[in-house]
Amino acid sequence: MRIGLPSDIVSSFFQPVSQRHPLSLRATQRFMLLIGVFLVGLSCYAEAQQSSKGDKTQQVTIEREPLMVLKPDAYQFRFHLSPNRVADLVASTSGTIRQINAKPGEKVNAQFTLVSLDDTGQKLRTAIAAANLEVVQRQKPTDAVPAEVLQAKLELARAELELEKYKLSLTQIFVPFDSRLEQVFKQGGVYVTEGTVIARVIDESQLTVQLPLERKEVVQGETIRIQVESEQVAAQVLNISGVPENWDALRDITSSVVMVTCVIDNSSGKYHAGQTVYSPIIPRHTVAEVDLDAVSNSTEGGRQIQVIREQTVRNIKVETLAQVGTNRIFVSGLFLEGDEVVTSSSVELKEGTLVQSVFDAEEVKGDKPSKTPKRINSNAQEF
Repeated sequence: MRIGLPSDIVSSFFQPVSQRHPLSLRATQRFMLLIGVFLVGLSCYAEAQQSSKGDKTQQVTIEREPLMVLKPDAYQFRFHLSPNRVADLVASTSGTIRQINAKPGEKVNAQFTLVSLDDTGQKLRTAIAAANLEVVQRQKPTDAVPAEVLQAKLELARAELELEKYKLSLTQIFVPFDSRLEQVFKQGGVYVTEGTVIARVIDESQLTVQLPLERKEVVQGETIRIQVESEQVAAQVLNISGVPENWDALRDITSSVVMVTCVIDNSSGKYHAGQTVYSPIIPRHTVAEVDLDAVSNSTEGGRQIQVIREQTVRNIKVETLAQVGTNRIFVSGLFLEGDEVVTSSSVELKEGTLVQSVFDAEEVKGDKPSKTPKRINSNAQEF
């Protein structure tokens, strides 16, 4: 069937626009306007699609838990090298210090006279005793003084002389062993009484330290490595004993701790008493208990955990401490209050990644921006 169109409509359709009916002209203009609006809409849609493709925002599922941060103050114990032998040199008699024959820091040999006290009075008393002995020796037995009595007087005079000589020797203070003069407490010209400490000497040929270590890491008599300041040093395990009661706090962060007495051979004189020694089980930073799966290897070496800090993923290097059961472990690192440890994630999280809860994102879409991220009590939450 054919459908015929009125000739005036057909002719008007093919006529130039300027010659068409005014109504037809307005209709054509509206049609072109609609086409323009449609094209603009397509352009905006394409730009939105490109923007959507360029946007790297991605929904992931992150399991995390709040960190219960413990301050390391309760575990801060100090350790340092101590000399193998220490001797305080004391005055054995009263008198004025005449001379000290060495300066602090100098090495002194055994039997070296370190301190001399004024011995003028004692020398005189010794001379008197010697003269008295000579007088007795010149006496002859008589009826009034038989030989037995004279012999007793002679022995008494000899003993008195020996006693005065002994007292004279007390004015000299000798060094008991090869050592180093560490400190002088009294200076020359000072009057001291019997028992006053004048100086201290130390033997640094061997240095000792007692520090807490894991029981499984040490065997008595064997050699281990300990950290003296910034250096690892060989030391022999001299003794293993229990932990004192005032150090019980260490049991919170280590499974089996013992006190180990170590000895360092220092015949070369490289090390000195007082140098700091570090124990690997003593945390230097804040402590937290985390899931064992949260600890991973760091690309820079060592161990790390990931935390969410102010909506940002941070890699925190940690020192592993004691393991608690089969699933938990104590770690020490630069943690802050409010950190949340990441236990698992549906995608790999990079350092510095920004994360936002989907609940906060919905608020933003609803023109209700939230500056403070919401915290949901559940362990798993979509971001």
